[in-house]
Amino acid sequence: MEVTKNSPRLLCKVRIILATCPTSPPTALPTQQQISQPTLTPTTLLCLLHVAYLTLRHIYSHKKNSMVTRPTRWHPWRRPHYYRQRNSKMKLNVDGLFFQTTISDSITNKLQTPLLPPQFRGIRHLIKNNETFASKELMRVIHAAVKAELGKVGITGLMKFSNEEWIVAPPLRNQRVRSSGIIHRDVPYKSSGYLTVIILLGKTSEPGYGSINLWQNSHLLESGRTSHYPKNFKRDHLDKCGPATIDLKKNLIIFDSRLIHQSLPHSQDVQRNALSFYITIGNRQMPSPSINLIDLESLER
Repeated sequence: MEVTKNSPRLLCKVRIILATCPTSPPTALPTQQQISQPTLTPTTLLCLLHVAYLTLRHIYSHKKNSMVTRPTRWHPWRRPHYYRQRNSKMKLNVDGLFFQTTISDSITNKLQTPLLPPQFRGIRHLIKNNETFASKELMRVIHAAVKAELGKVGITGLMKFSNEEWIVAPPLRNQRVRSSGIIHRDVPYKSSGYLTVIILLGKTSEPGYGSINLWQNSHLLESGRTSHYPKNFKRDHLDKCGPATIDLKKNLIIFDSRLIHQSLPHSQDVQRNALSFYITIGNRQMPSPSINLIDLESLER
C-alpha cells in the first residue's frame, strides 16, 4: 500500500467513525432449553390469527358457493329444497303448482306466429322459435312479466329460462287424425324446481279451441327415471289424482312440469298457436329440447 500525504488524515477519520459507533456486548448462543421452549411474541400471534381468519373465510365462501350446485350422493344434507341464490330469498315449494294469469295484450300482440306448412297434418307440432317470431328483446320483456306473476305467489330468486318452442295445431281441414294428444309429462325428473309456461294466442274462449286435461297431484306418481310417458300407470291411477279440464279464460298458464297433462282436440278452421318455455328454479339442469322440433328456416332453404 502506498502511503500518501493524505493517509494519516484518512486514518483519523476512520478512528473517529469507529469510536462513535455503539458497541454491543457479544451475544451468547441460545441454550437447548431456550430452543425447546420458544417464546410467542405479539407479532407472531397476530400473524397466526390472520392466517386463521383467511382460512376460515375461504372455507365459508367455498361452502356458500357450493349451495348452488347439484346435490351428490355423498352430500345427503344438501337436499333439493335447500337450493338458493346467494344473498337472495327463494321459495322452492313448487310441487304440484298450477295457476292461470293474464299477460298484457300489448306484449302478446308483438309476437309473430309461425305458419305451419300444409304437409304437417298431425294433432300438434312443435316449431323452433327464431328472431322472426319472437325476438330476444321481446322475450326479455315476457320473462320479466312472468317473473312478476310468479313473485305474486311467493316464488322469487334465481330463475333460468329455456329456449322457446311454438306449440301449433293445424286447422281442422288439415288434420289427418282428430283426437287428443298423448298423455305425458314435460320432464322425467323426480325433484321439484321445473315449471312449464304456456302463452296462449288467439280466441281461447271460443268453442273448438281445445283445452288441456291436467291431473292434479300427478307429480307424486313415478314414471321411471327417463320416461316422459307414464305407460306403467293405469287409467284409474290417474283418475285418483283428480283430472281437471283447464278453463282457458286467461292466456298464461304456469304449472309444475312433472304434472301429467294432455291437450284436447282443436276443431277450429284457423291454426292454434301457443308459445312455451321452461323455467328452472335454482341451479337445476335445463330440460333437453324436444326431439321432433321443426325448424322452419331450414325448410325454406
